[in-house]
Amino acid sequence: MPDSRKQDDLLREVIDRASTDREFRARLLADPASAIRHAFGVILPHNYRIRFIERPRELDALIVLPSLEHELDEEDLEQVAGGAETDECGKW
Repeated sequence: MPDSRKQDDLLREVIDRASTDREFRARLLADPASAIRHAFGVILPHNYRIRFIERPRELDALIVLPSLEHELDEEDLEQVAGGAETDECGKW
């Protein structure tokens, strides 16, 4: 992805266009990377995951919370549940 300032500028342009262009908005919801590439010529990195959603009319605000800082992923949970061995025992 481009640097932070360029990301912010691009996001503003995407949101502005999605606010007025129904066809672009539909493509953005279905396949954001492709919609951005075709509309702005910006190719997002292959591993960059992005999703746009619409705020339902009955809501006044839609807020996406960040993930918990110390949230364990599936692999970490398996390690804890499985009692994985570690070299740390006995190093006191």
